[in-house]
Amino acid sequence: MQWLIKGVVVVISLVVIWFASQWGIANVYYFTVYNKLTAWEKQSDSLSLEQLDELGNAVDGMLSYHPDHPHYLVTAAKWQEWYAFYYYGQDELADSYLEQALAYYQQSAALRPSWPETWINMITIKVRLDAFDSELQEYMQQATQMGPYNEHVNLGIAKVFLYNWRKFNAEMAALGLTHVERTLQSNNVFELYNYAKLTGRQGLLCQLIEVKQFELNAELPCAG
Repeated sequence: MQWLIKGVVVVISLVVIWFASQWGIANVYYFTVYNKLTAWEKQSDSLSLEQLDELGNAVDGMLSYHPDHPHYLVTAAKWQEWYAFYYYGQDELADSYLEQALAYYQQSAALRPSWPETWINMITIKVRLDAFDSELQEYMQQATQMGPYNEHVNLGIAKVFLYNWRKFNAEMAALGLTHVERTLQSNNVFELYNYAKLTGRQGLLCQLIEVKQFELNAELPCAG
């Protein structure tokens, strides 16, 4: 009986060690990808197609161990977005990588629907693809439900609305206005104002503030 118990303990220990090793190897691949993406965010001038392709080996390794890990899928999506950045100005090529990034985000959202940042990332991709459709509306609804006062969601949707409001249907516009109001009441009020000024939407934002009587976290120079 003691030998049987010892045998079970050994088997369980080996299984635990095996799973731990799988996570460990996957994490090595993940941090390889994460560190490279972080470096590109700080300095993208040296980005090359060779670097992107080479990083794909680490992405493949990461996903080969845990293909259903939501955060790994988000990381893979960001890698595809860098391809789109590299091919900026070549719409057909750039869009193909954005579509692949969206597919990774969709897989992640299906596995972890409560994570609001994934929904705002998907919204951003759809807008970059100029796809103002029912799918985009669904993503906006999900982002609003999962992160109603998440600053990334509020600011992200507010920016998308200000720049693209003519392309929104009534339901999407209502959601956009909700996030504009919430952003104006947050610490991101000046970031939204500066974005509106930079993109030629300052007049629209100030008009909305006046007409909708939005409360502000800080006074804005709308009269200037």
